[in-house]
Amino acid sequence: MFTAYGGEHRRLRSLVSQAFTPRRIEGMRPRIEELTADLLDDLAAEPAHTDLRENYCYSLPIEVICRLVGVPEESRPGLREGVAELFATSATAQEATAHVARLYELLGELVETRRAEPGDDLAVPPSRTRNCSTR
Repeated sequence: MFTAYGGEHRRLRSLVSQAFTPRRIEGMRPRIEELTADLLDDLAAEPAHTDLRENYCYSLPIEVICRLVGVPEESRPGLREGVAELFATSATAQEATAHVARLYELLGELVETRRAEPGDDLAVPPSRTRNCSTR
């Protein structure tokens, strides 16, 4: 969905929107509150000058999304790096193309893992993903 626009973005969004029901979101509240408290504890342990954006504002949504879609803990650093690279404004066109390719490779690996090992997350059953593009 990072690079999809218009009708394609709406189509992809409709596939995942079913997972964002009020009940499901409310069920996530305790874990999100726990993640928030952990990040704040980590910030309190940091030196007086720390990057709040990097160590809290960016970390919380990435961690919530990773947990929501079932990204294994060992895959999260690579995914986080791939997303950061995708949005790097200093990248050349060649670097940006390489970043997109690497992110799609990481996401493809995650999709294959989730298909082989389904879980209780946003993963859509294969019958629903058959006609999805790789975006």
